[in-house]
Amino acid sequence: MSPQARKAAPRKKAAPRKKAAAKKPTALKRLETSLESVEKNLKALGKDVSTGSRHLVKDIEKNVADARKSLRKAGKNLSAELQRPVSIKRGAKKAPARKKATAKKAAPRKTAKKAPARKKTTAAKR
Repeated sequence: MSPQARKAAPRKKAAPRKKAAAKKPTALKRLETSLESVEKNLKALGKDVSTGSRHLVKDIEKNVADARKSLRKAGKNLSAELQRPVSIKRGAKKAPARKKATAKKAAPRKTAKKAPARKKTTAAKR
């Protein structure tokens, strides 16, 4: 039998690939959920305490909110670092960074020398 010539089926254009979503490390996820639960509990606690204690609770809430912001930034930096090519992570040699030109240091100033101390005599002068 002779091989039959096949017609190539028309190809569909492939959809553009989406960047793989950077997975957060599980430790970051756990920390994020812990901070969320701390915030919820602090809000509930703020309703049950006296006025003086509410100020303390508000300060703690602010610190926790700041910690969450920092955690988000760190997570973004970490995911960006994880997506970099492997060669950079493993310490591929880069061109040495140029040092900034610094101004020449002025020569140290010479201080005036003190005159030697006078010797005291025991005899009184008249």
